[in-house]
Amino acid sequence: MMSELRSVWRGAALAAGLAAGLVACPQAAWAGAQAEEPLADSVRTVLSAAIALGGAENQLQPAVAAFAHLQAQGRLNAEAPNPQRMQQALADVYVLWDFNALAFREKLRNGADYELLIPADGSVTSGYTPIINRHAPHPNAGLLTREYIFSDAGQLNLAHGYARPIRIAELSLPEAVSKRLIDAAQYKNARVVQPAIWAWEAKKLGKTWEQDVLKKKAAAPT
Repeated sequence: MMSELRSVWRGAALAAGLAAGLVACPQAAWAGAQAEEPLADSVRTVLSAAIALGGAENQLQPAVAAFAHLQAQGRLNAEAPNPQRMQQALADVYVLWDFNALAFREKLRNGADYELLIPADGSVTSGYTPIINRHAPHPNAGLLTREYIFSDAGQLNLAHGYARPIRIAELSLPEAVSKRLIDAAQYKNARVVQPAIWAWEAKKLGKTWEQDVLKKKAAAPT
């Protein structure tokens, strides 16, 4: 592999898609999300919730306990979010990567009813990195592709697709494109995932989630 690794664009976990009017504060917080029926699609959802509850990459128990509580109440929907399920209003809160949340909302007939918010108390960002195989038949073609991706034109192309370009601070985005993205101020408290720690902890999370969350029996309806 080529030795240089650079992030192409950065996804921020936990753009919470909320039906309009459910949250009064300008930024969603995990405390508010837990008051509704959430649907999450990523292991980083657990990490973000852990951070909001005082945990970290290697301290996920606060989030596991919180999700187990929701599961026991019958308020945790473990199905992967998609526009079709969102259209059916199967959950009150959808926890997604920001670019997915933006793309999904555009496909909804009632997209204007959904407000996308980055939780102020626990959100993480994670870069997407290109890797070029030096033994590929035409590695220089890969290098040229990467150069385009990092160019102003390539970064603008990513923004058109709702991805937040890694060079966004250096770009002059057209107003129409800027309006398609979530306000930069909402990312103020989001922090980068610590990959060395998280890669190890994420491997163990599946088993923990199965045993400590999904196996919790939902309370009988009253």
